Amino acid sequence: MIHFTVLAQIELGLYADKITLLGDGEYNKIGTLDLKATMDWRSDLETHSFALKTQYEYADLYGGYYSRLTVGLGAYIPINDFEIGGFANIGTIKRKDVETPITYSFLGEVNYNLTDKLSLSAQLEWVYRTDLVILWDEQSPWKPNALIGIKYKFKDNWKRR
Repeated sequence: MIHFTVLAQIELGLYADKITLLGDGEYNKIGTLDLKATMDWRSDLETHSFALKTQYEYADLYGGYYSRLTVGLGAYIPINDFEIGGFANIGTIKRKDVETPITYSFLGEVNYNLTDKLSLSAQLEWVYRTDLVILWDEQSPWKPNALIGIKYKFKDNWKRR
């Protein structure tokens, strides 16, 4: 018999982009503000979890601020103290006062559970950067976005099986 939980937990995450930690080797120096906040709503099955993920990223980049808001669907699979997840996301980007049409991304995530509520997390996301297409006629708009962060899990008081 399969046990399904309607809503198992909510997780909040805060991430720093590689630009904040390493710079980009060109215009954005180490320490450039580029942060992402996430919220996951998860439903558990016996062997994995489905999740709805919302993300907001803000960066104070050379050439103007950048903000991105997305929503996505995906799943997590637990392996010992780790979780591996994958998501497909859709959203919008605002850059230099130009709001772009729909953008999308594919995200891979690895979480290491430090406690039952706190995890270290690493994300690699491939983002279709519509802002680069509109503002600078970019010919290769798929860009990687690597982040590290922490996640906090609000445990379930609302389980239904």
